[in-house]
Amino acid sequence: MKTNTASKSVNIVLIVALVLVLIGDLIASGVQTNGWTVKIKDVRFMGTGGIEMSGLLCIPPGVITKDATGATKVNPAPGILAIHGYINSRETQDGFAIEFAQRGYVVLALDQTGPGYSDPPAFANGFSGPDGLKYLSSLDIVDPKNISLSGHLMGGWASVVAAQIYPDAYKSIVLEGSSTGTFGGKTGDATFPRNLGLIYSKFDGSLLGCSLPLHNRLQPKQRFLETNMMLYR
Repeated sequence: MKTNTASKSVNIVLIVALVLVLIGDLIASGVQTNGWTVKIKDVRFMGTGGIEMSGLLCIPPGVITKDATGATKVNPAPGILAIHGYINSRETQDGFAIEFAQRGYVVLALDQTGPGYSDPPAFANGFSGPDGLKYLSSLDIVDPKNISLSGHLMGGWASVVAAQIYPDAYKSIVLEGSSTGTFGGKTGDATFPRNLGLIYSKFDGSLLGCSLPLHNRLQPKQRFLETNMMLYR
């Protein structure tokens, strides 16, 4: 009798736990897709040298619609290429990608070569930035004249290389805890990269690896503003 009671209790706890997990999944899905209005696609495409690349494509509402006859209509939107940092993956850009998509941007959260679902080797092809920008520009749902780059840490290097290789394919660039002039990226100056935004946090991940050279060039007044600092060119 006691065994049956204990078994029933375990089953009830298990069922309640599963229900809570399902409810949590539904809530998370609804939040991440802005009430299921943002479509998220797992995409694959070929990069330089035949390397298969992976990314999550976030499509805001209104970009792909149907007319009265049921035919699909495409309304190109501004695009953003979001690239993760060292030994991370496309999912680490969720915070940026979801917010941008909710605000009407088509976002490609890219896996660099090696990490995630993109083929190796790691660090290849300009940290995958140029291939990601080329692919995003080719999509009919994206306005090719209105694309921005967003890169965190090593993803910032990828963004800089992409801007260097395709100087006419981007409108602005935001570096998070990163800098220009590293590992093949062109050194920044008064004209490159254009429309630059820099987010620089004191406690950002891998700070010494990516942001210390920039920190050392800041004047004392600028260092005072280093936490969540934004610089615009």
